[in-house]
Amino acid sequence: MPMSRSTIRLFALLVLAATAGCASGPPRMQLAPELAGIEAWPVVGGRGAGHKLEFGRWQVTAPASFVTQSNSIGGGDPLTLPTGTEVKVESSTRLIEDLVAFEFTLESRAGSNRSASADCHAAFRLANRTVVNSRGSDETELTQPGFPHFNCDFAGTWPGKLSLRPHYTQRDVGTSDFSNHSWRIRTSPWARIGYEFLRDGKVAAAVETFGDGRVWMRPDLSPDEADQLALVATALLYFDSLLELRDN
Repeated sequence: MPMSRSTIRLFALLVLAATAGCASGPPRMQLAPELAGIEAWPVVGGRGAGHKLEFGRWQVTAPASFVTQSNSIGGGDPLTLPTGTEVKVESSTRLIEDLVAFEFTLESRAGSNRSASADCHAAFRLANRTVVNSRGSDETELTQPGFPHFNCDFAGTWPGKLSLRPHYTQRDVGTSDFSNHSWRIRTSPWARIGYEFLRDGKVAAAVETFGDGRVWMRPDLSPDEADQLALVATALLYFDSLLELRDN
């Protein structure tokens, strides 16, 4: 049976702990050399829907609320196959698309009127197969390859866009484009417990989405660059909490 995203993540975390020689304690994100020695900002206030999370000088003033719309986009009528005088087997397969929307507002306490709003959408495409026989029914739901898709539009002090997609290497990849800066995004190596932000091939910041969450940024970033990355990191913290919610 194929593993769910949560099972894959748990397996990766166990491997990470074993390779690190750690028998107990929470796993930690492996930092790129560019972030060595930089102190992390802990994420406080929770990182799920309805939580006003904050880290460093940034604070969510209007928290996210997940709104899901489901659509059946494929599949036919159930197939009935007689297997005896009394027993019938029914099977049906359908394709489901879940669209999850959420918004939030982030404020920088470094100055007045420095805030941005985010309008984010996550698209999940699932294959649902149900088999019914004389002993009962069995339902299997699998995420289709290439999903979920995650996109955000940012408005306010830091207008821009975010796009994130799964990759065959098991490392999600994406981009975040602002008027004066563009960032590459990829999941952390070895385990999906965070994301790295790169420019010109070098890691400029990272966010750990496992546990309470932590954020690192290089001290040579400009205030605008740091604000942009804080906005993207917040969107990913909410997105990862959505993934955990759906896996559970």
